[in-house]
Amino acid sequence: MKYFYIHGLMATGQSSAKELSRVLSTNVAVLSWDYTKRFEENFEKLSTILEREKDDFILMGSSMGGYYANALANKFLVSCALFNPVTNPQELLKKVKNIDFYKNDIEKLTEEVINSYKVQKDVLLPRVIVIGKNDDIVNPDENIKHWEGRCFLKVVDEGHKIKNFDILKQDILDLENPLFYDINEILD
Repeated sequence: MKYFYIHGLMATGQSSAKELSRVLSTNVAVLSWDYTKRFEENFEKLSTILEREKDDFILMGSSMGGYYANALANKFLVSCALFNPVTNPQELLKKVKNIDFYKNDIEKLTEEVINSYKVQKDVLLPRVIVIGKNDDIVNPDENIKHWEGRCFLKVVDEGHKIKNFDILKQDILDLENPLFYDINEILD
């Protein structure tokens, strides 16, 4: 099983991937995307990388990286672990564009790029969603409401950047062999 981690906006993902590698006792490779490019360009690039994979894989991502990991999981029908994932990217990108802290770096984020992002329609997949209840970037209450009843949801006492992956180890490893039922079996 291979693990891929997709970083958030204005991040490299190196420290999270290193920590996840330690916790999971395996290499976690980082998949990068460029916030100045349209969603379709980034998605195509990431898809091309994953299409070359011969092994089974699990996707992980934080914030906007969680948005990408989820979109790719929907495409490839694989399990994913998402940490404070963005569910409404246009709203978040418009918000971030107006934060002084990001202003100098984010000026290349155009309206065309922002408008290339859409709210996704998810397929039924094994997902672990981790929400930091102290997140000041992605609203935790809205995120919980979005994901509740649709996945394994874990709320932790953290902020936007999840730092303690140790408490998530078993949840992530369980994605290798998920207990997954056909929804039609449940409804019968």
